[in-house]
Amino acid sequence: MLFFIDTIFILGYKTINISEENHVILKNVHSKSQAVLSLQNNIINPLYNLRQYFRFTKNFIK
Repeated sequence: MLFFIDTIFILGYKTINISEENHVILKNVHSKSQAVLSLQNNIINPLYNLRQYFRFTKNFIK
């Protein structure tokens, strides 16, 4: 009986430990996704809009 209690305790401890590791990984992934989103909003989208503007202007002038 003591063996089963020890086993349950060890499994519970490992589960909590894995959960904490996943929490750290998810925070890291979230941080990186926020950086990518910022890059997209501040650099990629304005460049894309500028390209679209020049395409429209070029076609409009013809």
